[in-house]
Amino acid sequence: MTKNITVWIFSVPFLLITCVGIKDFYQTMTYDEVYIGSHFGVGGLIYFKDYPLLLAILFGITVFLPPISVVMVLLFRKKVAASIMMYALAAMVFLDIYTFCFRNRWQLLGEQTSIFDIIILGIYLLYYLYLLWLKRKHIIN
Repeated sequence: MTKNITVWIFSVPFLLITCVGIKDFYQTMTYDEVYIGSHFGVGGLIYFKDYPLLLAILFGITVFLPPISVVMVLLFRKKVAASIMMYALAAMVFLDIYTFCFRNRWQLLGEQTSIFDIIILGIYLLYYLYLLWLKRKHIIN
């Protein structure tokens, strides 16, 4: 029983974080100027204008795979959740490295947004490590 509660305690907040990411994905990929301007400023309008398709795909992977991973853990207790989360984490690492190094992300989106994104990357990593731990303890099969 305690194992089940712990899984829910870690997974539900993570799911809520990813839901915010889905909203952000939708607003930025549809280029909602009001949303982008209010959240990221003028730099965000420049950054998301003509956003490359490959980066949009990576961004989509980072926001749509984690909820699938959470559902696999909470409803089905399947170890495939760890693999799904690994792909999302890898996509986020590639996206962050590329955009910080080659798209002037820090300069255009600002320090606060960049630090927030790095924190989210850390949360993804922690959740992935948690799933690996659940897999090793045979809590997910």
